[in-house]
Amino acid sequence: MYRPQGVLSSMVTSFDAKGHLDETGIRRNVDFQAKAGIKSIVMLGGTGEPLSMTPEERKRTMQVSVEAAAGRLDVVIGALVGNPTEVARDIENAAEAGAKACMVTTTPFVRPHERDVQRFLTELADSSPLPLIVFNVPSRSGFLMSAKLVCDLARNVEKIVAIKESSRDIALFSDIRAGTNASFSMLQGSDALFLPSLALGGNGGILAAAAVFPEHCLAIERAVAAGDLQTARARHYALMELVHLMYEASHPAPLKLAIELRGIPAGRTRPPFYGLTDDHQSRIKRCVEKLLRSEDLVATA
Repeated sequence: MYRPQGVLSSMVTSFDAKGHLDETGIRRNVDFQAKAGIKSIVMLGGTGEPLSMTPEERKRTMQVSVEAAAGRLDVVIGALVGNPTEVARDIENAAEAGAKACMVTTTPFVRPHERDVQRFLTELADSSPLPLIVFNVPSRSGFLMSAKLVCDLARNVEKIVAIKESSRDIALFSDIRAGTNASFSMLQGSDALFLPSLALGGNGGILAAAAVFPEHCLAIERAVAAGDLQTARARHYALMELVHLMYEASHPAPLKLAIELRGIPAGRTRPPFYGLTDDHQSRIKRCVEKLLRSEDLVATA
């Protein structure tokens, strides 16, 4: 069974100037990730704007992404939008497209008890044709999964194979790691906490920064594995300016601009996300230009 580890790039969905799905742009982004050495990507996740897309557009994005991957890397699909029936349908479509796993979370705009969340995720996994990554993201879902809930799911539900832990609570990350066995993948969802999470026994991260600078994220992972903390810290701090800029406005608008500055099509965001201020754009441009001076970047042309 697929068990995610290492750097997973949290991908944008490319739209053209009119806001239509840009299949060529999606393919170029996937190809870029494969050339950079990324082994898994996540489509339609937190940076993918799935809420702005129709079910048909999401399905086509799944198909195009897997086709573009062409076996070079694994594709994980976010099934994060809609009621439970729609989520299950997206999981089925992901399986038909050839995805390796799906990422799921609690239903937004409700106030569930933890036992209902546990039952919902368990029943979703029992009917899923794919392994699932649980996405703990209270800033989006409005619900914080406790360490006990996650550990119970990891222990008792075979198809729940990993968590994207995006609460930004490093103590919670540590408690979940301590309460789960080595076969359960602990993935950090906050770029700023990727390095400390690896030190706590994390297995990797689903990272927005990797969508534009996968080389830097992979370098952090390799340096930690080699015990070279000086290099890992240097790479971490080099990325932090961009990470902060990415969340200074509606995400993923700043990320899409950074990707465009690398010469890869990302396009506009869809409502309710709009453009950036001139000052913000200028600061992103300066930051990307600084990061582009690294010697180990892959060609994007």
